[in-house]
Amino acid sequence: TSRSVEGLKQLLRALANPHPDGGASVQLPAHVSRLQLLDEAEELLKELDVPDEEVLKYGHFEQLFAYKWDWGSPVDNLEAALEAWRLDRRVQEEAAGIFTVGQVWKGSYFCTQGATSFTLDILEVGQAQGQITIKADLTFWIKMKQDDVKGRYVVSGSLDPAGRVLALEPVPGSWKDKPSNFVMVGLTGVVSRRRVSGDGAGADGGRAPFRYAGSVLIFGCDSFELLSGAEAAEEKPSTKAAASSVEQPSTETAETSAAEVAQSKGAVA
Repeated sequence: TSRSVEGLKQLLRALANPHPDGGASVQLPAHVSRLQLLDEAEELLKELDVPDEEVLKYGHFEQLFAYKWDWGSPVDNLEAALEAWRLDRRVQEEAAGIFTVGQVWKGSYFCTQGATSFTLDILEVGQAQGQITIKADLTFWIKMKQDDVKGRYVVSGSLDPAGRVLALEPVPGSWKDKPSNFVMVGLTGVVSRRRVSGDGAGADGGRAPFRYAGSVLIFGCDSFELLSGAEAAEEKPSTKAAASSVEQPSTETAETSAAEVAQSKGAVA
């Protein structure tokens, strides 16, 4: 589902930035105004601004987000806008051609061991029931106190055009390099194209035009981000991030979204 932290972030980005053709990036339902939507988003973000101990009660920031969305302050306008965004033809077309065989995605995810670097090496790209199917090697590595740890296994899944949601699950028995005391994890997130300016840099200054970000939905893990492109940054987690516990990225996610709400309001004003 696109009802997720990353789905909301993508909706807010669409509101803040016009489409390259000059029109709106998302066509809101007639009964929804930007002001109503952003007011609801601000109230939701206030409810998500909780101590780390509160996040731990849910086991995962995404679970906290889902609970607040369903049972917190009203989000009727947000729900209508998110559904319109999911089903917008231009939104869905943004995912076309992003994945190719031989492509490498690079990034990191957060689990109890801290920030973990990983890559996706795309092995197969196909079509099934109107969705893009993907098979890839997931390789992770992390610097531990005693030694570096590295592992590799296969994940597969499909990309739903509605909301550009890609869910990748581990293929049972597919370990190619298995370290002790580690388990395979899956990824659920949103695929997007980062707008590229004339000098080749993305709208946020980055050089990689493709982004896949979301959550590692297993207890003890949290967010992930992967980038791909001709010059995908090979960023390594900082020492501070590597020493962080899993709840810290959750607060960062909420802060990032809050900044985007502010950006959107500036665009509306």
